[in-house]
Amino acid sequence: MQSWSVASLVLLLSACRDDTPTVQPATLDLATGQPPRVITQTVPMLGPLPAPPKGTGNGYRSDFVRVFTDGLKIDRPDEQITVSVRGVGAVVVAENGPLVADDPLGPDTPLKLPIKLVPEHYPVQVSRALIQPTDGSQGETLVAAARLLVGDGTPVLWHWIGQYTLHSGLGAFMSGSAANALVTRRDALVKAIVTAVQADPNIATSIPTRPAAPADLAFFPAGTGQGSVELYVGVDGSGLPVEVVADFLVLVEPEELVTRVEDPDDLAPGNLHLSGLNTLGIDLRKARPDEVVPLTGAPCWFFLDAQAIARDPRIGFPRIRCVDDQGRPVALLPTTEGYRLWLARPPDGVVVKALSVVIQLGVRSL
Repeated sequence: MQSWSVASLVLLLSACRDDTPTVQPATLDLATGQPPRVITQTVPMLGPLPAPPKGTGNGYRSDFVRVFTDGLKIDRPDEQITVSVRGVGAVVVAENGPLVADDPLGPDTPLKLPIKLVPEHYPVQVSRALIQPTDGSQGETLVAAARLLVGDGTPVLWHWIGQYTLHSGLGAFMSGSAANALVTRRDALVKAIVTAVQADPNIATSIPTRPAAPADLAFFPAGTGQGSVELYVGVDGSGLPVEVVADFLVLVEPEELVTRVEDPDDLAPGNLHLSGLNTLGIDLRKARPDEVVPLTGAPCWFFLDAQAIARDPRIGFPRIRCVDDQGRPVALLPTTEGYRLWLARPPDGVVVKALSVVIQLGVRSL
C-alpha cells in the first residue's frame, strides 16, 4: 500500500471509540504460502451470476494461474517481477450466508457475492509482486491479487461476479456477520484496521469483528490502492466454486488503440474518417477557425466526442498525445465535459508533427 493510503486512513481515527479489537498478524506458514485447507464435506453453492459489464472475462483480467505461482519471475525490458504467494489467515463462517467483499473502510454498502457459504474455515492468500527496476533503483511490492479458497478442485472456468471501488486502498473478504459488524461496530473496527495499517502498511491478515467471534474478515492492501476491484469465481469441471479472486490488475499491461494523425495542422476543418475511432463511435473533428474552447474561450484546434463509449466502464477515457518533429512530447491540456474533449491550438511557434488519440480497450496478462 502506498503512503497516501495510510494518510487517508489516519483521518478516520478521530471519530472512533475505544472498544477496539486487537489485530494480530497471520500465523500460517509463510514459507510455503499454503495454509492448511480444512474444507471438508459440504461445499459452497454458486448462485445466479450477475450480468458482467461489457468486456469482462478472459480479455480483461490477470492470468490467475501465473498470479498465484509462488516464485514466478517475469523479465521485462526495464524491470523484473518476482511473485510470492502467502497465506494470511482464514475467513471463518459460523452460519449459512453469502460471501461478502468490499473496501472495509469505504462508505459503500458491502458487496454480497453470489457465493453461498456454509459454516467452515476458508483460507485466504495474497499474491505479492516485487517489482525491481533493472537500473538498480529501489523497487516496490504490490499485492497483485487476493483469493479465498472455497473448494479443493482446480478452476477450469472463470466467471465475473462483481466489482467494488477502492476508497482507503484496502480490500477484504468477509462473512455476512462481519459485514453487519462493519455497520454496527464501525468505529471500533475502523480504529483497529487503521492502527494495524499504520504499524505495517503491508499488513494482510484476518480478524474477528465482534467480541468472542472467530476471525471472520480478512483484509489486505489492494494493488496501487486506487480504482476498482474486479471479482471472479473459478469453478471446477463440475461447476462447483473452487476459489474467489479479487484482481487488482497489477500483473497486466494495457491493450490500447492508438490512432495517430500526422501533420494535424495541415488538415482542413471537418470530421476525420479514422476507422479505429469510428468503430467505437468516436468522432474526431478539426475545428473551424472561429471555434473556441468552452470555459476558456481559447481558439479551438480539435474536438473529440466519445460519448458512445461512456456506457462501457471497461473502455478508458481517451487521452491525447502530441509530439514535435523530433518525437518529443508537446504538452497540450484538453478541456473536458463528460466524454467530450476540446483541444486548444498550440502556442505560436510550437509545431505538432503528430497527434494521437489513445484509448485503453483491455489488458494483457504478463
